[in-house]
Parts: sequence; C-alpha cells; structure tokens
Amino acid sequence: MGRDEDTMNFYALLKDNSEPLYEGCKKYSKLSLMLKLYHIKCICRMSDKAMTMILDLLRDAFEHAKFPKSFYEAKNVINNLGLNYVKIPTCPKDCMLYWGKDNEGLEEYKHCKTSKR
Repeated sequence: MGRDEDTMNFYALLKDNSEPLYEGCKKYSKLSLMLKLYHIKCICRMSDKAMTMILDLLRDAFEHAKFPKSFYEAKNVINNLGLNYVKIPTCPKDCMLYWGKDNEGLEEYKHCKTSKR
C-alpha cells in the first residue's frame, strides 16, 4: 500500500467512526457497530456467509441504518485497522498448533499422533 492509499484509508476510517449508524443514534457509529459484529463473529466462530446474511437482515429491518452491504465490505474496513486474523489449525486435543513451515505439511499431530483430517 502506498502512502496516499494509507492516508485515504485513514480518513475513511475517521469518517466511518464519526458517522452515526442512523440519524440520531448516539450509541454506535458505523465503524463501532462493524467492530462489535466482527468481535461476535470471531468469538462464536461464525462463517463469513452467516455474517453477510445477518447484515442483509439488519439492512432489511433497519432501512436507514448504514450497514455494510456484505461482510466482505466490512472486513475490508476492519483490515484497514490492522485487526485481521489468520486461522491456525490446531490439534483437537490441544497438543500443538500447525504454525510455521515445519508443521504445515504434517498429516498427523507430532505429540498425540491424531490425524490432521
């Protein structure tokens, strides 16, 4: 990303943070609501499709609120904040993470020998 693009993203974030979710709303800005929804998505391990469906429902129910059109759109805003994440496969018995080049190609967990599949 270039410096000009970083600056534009920063000002877009400021705008989203200062823009109320709907006229007269003092509790949530467009950005703060996206962050709350993203937090719920991560904690509950919801799919991107489920989040898009929830956003569709919210946009339909609250016509004047400024919800993103899809989770993809919301995710782009969140990524500009540096809050994106990478899923790391883990053993169901919590004995290891598949993190790093040495562990990516393994078919079973080193410690408990449980199959990765």
